Amino acid sequence: MKLDFRFDQPCLKNAKTRMVLYFLYKKCTTVAVATVIIFSVFFSLANLARVYDGLVHNSGGSGYGDSRSLRDSIEDDLQPVLSFANLTWSESTIMFNRIERTGSRTLIRVMERLGRKYNYSLIKSDDWALKYMPIEEQKAMVHDVNKQKVPFVYERSVHYIHFPRFGSKQPAWVSLIRDPLRRIISLYYFKRYGDVGTRPNATDISSKPGFEECVTKNQPECSLKNVFRVIPYFCGQSAGCRVPNKWALETAKKNVIENFKFVGVLEEMNTTFQVLEALLPQYFHGASRVYKSIVSSGVVDQYKSFPGVPPSEQALTKMKGRLALEYEFYEFVKERMASIKRELNID
Repeated sequence: MKLDFRFDQPCLKNAKTRMVLYFLYKKCTTVAVATVIIFSVFFSLANLARVYDGLVHNSGGSGYGDSRSLRDSIEDDLQPVLSFANLTWSESTIMFNRIERTGSRTLIRVMERLGRKYNYSLIKSDDWALKYMPIEEQKAMVHDVNKQKVPFVYERSVHYIHFPRFGSKQPAWVSLIRDPLRRIISLYYFKRYGDVGTRPNATDISSKPGFEECVTKNQPECSLKNVFRVIPYFCGQSAGCRVPNKWALETAKKNVIENFKFVGVLEEMNTTFQVLEALLPQYFHGASRVYKSIVSSGVVDQYKSFPGVPPSEQALTKMKGRLALEYEFYEFVKERMASIKRELNID
């Protein structure tokens, strides 16, 4: 039976009757709500008791390891959940600063596969020569990046450009570096003979002047000035970034900390992809698996340059001296990557 509490009913026209009925109605509602709350608390406490009993039982009755497990469980629940749908501006725009002979083609190959899966674009630049440029051309490049449809990766070989200088938000800068001496040797032979994939039939390398002679005779390609090549990519567009000096090194380090999302290392490529997966999951989730697949297919071997004649220890020592600043930067990046790995609890 449906009760009608409209006050215009004949039986409710008396003021006292209306007040009594209203009081009973409110009282019943309050009691019902209180009852629900009491039962909810009771069952919650009962569940907690069962959980605690189970934890104590599993630990042999001590309780200390159990509280730690419960704490760890709570901490896991409080970890931020990264959603592929929640992209911030910086996360939806990656600037991949490509440095020759550092594993860039491998990383690009991985991003090509993942881009098709996660629906982001990989925009490649063919301009390898223009690494530092006048202000107007820097501004034009910033504009070109910003006009692209997000999400995307913009690949370019360029000395660092500070986007906020031109009123733009900063993209997520990413790059790869390599052991300086190995990179120089690889570049030396790549310029002359290409790599295994592009010139598989290259022969008679041993009969031609090699890296040893380049170092011992201090030829321009192996001189102190011309081997200072990686630091400028991180130092920036200033003229002081293009000559070997301590200021350029420290500026490059500062930019890696403040303006680069991540800088990986070719010699530790597995860790590099693990960190990228953690920092930029929208782009690199599953990158480690893709990388292993590419390696097993033999594609990476096609990117390697011909080794040439191994230089003597004397030549290597002499070249390492010329690469002192580059090695200091390389060790800094390796230490920073190791620190990030620890912070992210990556095994």
